[in-house]
Amino acid sequence: QQLGGKMLQIEEQEKQKDDAASVISAKSEGITRMRDALYKDGGIYSRTGTAASGMTDDALKTADTIRNDIIGKLKDPDQIAAFESTWSSYSDSLGNTIAANEADQRVKTRTAAKTSALANLTTDALVNFDKPEMLSKNFDDMRRMIRANPDNLPAEMVAQLERESISSMHVAVIQRMAQDNP
Repeated sequence: QQLGGKMLQIEEQEKQKDDAASVISAKSEGITRMRDALYKDGGIYSRTGTAASGMTDDALKTADTIRNDIIGKLKDPDQIAAFESTWSSYSDSLGNTIAANEADQRVKTRTAAKTSALANLTTDALVNFDKPEMLSKNFDDMRRMIRANPDNLPAEMVAQLERESISSMHVAVIQRMAQDNP
């Protein structure tokens, strides 16, 4: 009877090893598939600017699809439970990383839009250098746009940006006036 108990113990140990190997293999497959979805041509991480919007949801949906596919291949409830636990942790971490990337893309997009808008307002001011009403409107528009604070900057940085931008616009307009009337 001791021999039978020893055999059962050995079988249980071997099953645990097999389960662990199956879970490791399943997670490896999942990570490889997820990496392809993230980085291959047209992958989730290739999206930038406004196209990056929704990338976190898309990545998490992809992770869920991969999870479900792999769980469908696992037969043992212990393997399924172990895989779900490890995949859940991986998926949560991945979601946080991608959400940070998506937020970074939003900031870059807003910053690029703001920079472009400031450049356009300065160009408009140069065109309108001899039209006081239009020039005044350009300065007011610049102030409003900066105060809208699309980058969520601290108030002191917004004030500094406003001073610098208005000053730069003044310099550009004065230079333009000097060109026209030396």
